Amino acid sequence: MKVKNNNGHYIQNHDLYNEIVKFKENGVASETLGEYLLLIANNLSSKGRFNGYTWRNDMVSEAVLTCIKYLRGYDTERTNAFAYVTQICKNAMFAYIKTEHKHSVIKDKCYKLSDSLINITNENKDDESIIAINYMDIGEKRKRRKTKNLPTVT
Repeated sequence: MKVKNNNGHYIQNHDLYNEIVKFKENGVASETLGEYLLLIANNLSSKGRFNGYTWRNDMVSEAVLTCIKYLRGYDTERTNAFAYVTQICKNAMFAYIKTEHKHSVIKDKCYKLSDSLINITNENKDDESIIAINYMDIGEKRKRRKTKNLPTVT
């Protein structure tokens, strides 16, 4: 839900700037700053490139947390705090999508491997050895493939 003021904007840049300056001085985020960050992250997540993901609320939470983490590095001589916060949110959402995609690839491979494990365990019911999927190896194979083609530094 967007709450717009008389100018048609939901957050005034100078209000956000003042809250960030207070945060840098005190080291404690105010309730108003949290509301501003949440409004920016929610509005950004409703845009086309971030909309439609099932983990959208988690993505917004991660963006707000990342904003709080990096607001200490804001240069107060710059006056466009809205652009700074929006870019942090955007980068955090891209990073969250990337990690979720990586986990979904691992889950898909585990599901495919689980079917073959069910067949193996049904054939060997007398065997008491435990057969399991090590999902960490799946991710490691992927990393090894990427690093294999890198040139060596001497």
